[in-house]
Amino acid sequence: MIILHPDHLISATVVADAISCQRRAVLQDRIKSASDLGKPQVYGNIFHEVFQTALRANRWDLSWLQKTVQDILAGYVDSLYAYEIPASHPHF
Repeated sequence: MIILHPDHLISATVVADAISCQRRAVLQDRIKSASDLGKPQVYGNIFHEVFQTALRANRWDLSWLQKTVQDILAGYVDSLYAYEIPASHPHF
């Protein structure tokens, strides 16, 4: 096994699908529907990304964290919308 990008996980199914059509495997990975994730997974992904960003920047002040949360929430608008969670105030 060779690990080229440890932040990007690829399932065995995706690898098998790539044999017949490489584009389909890439598109399925990049265009995931919000319904694939449950509400706890969406919250967990957001928390993880905020924590990881704060660790990398070594920033823990409240104003920076609030801005970071807002920036990260922008990437989860589709998932938040699917569960009728307002992106402006997700109530973690």
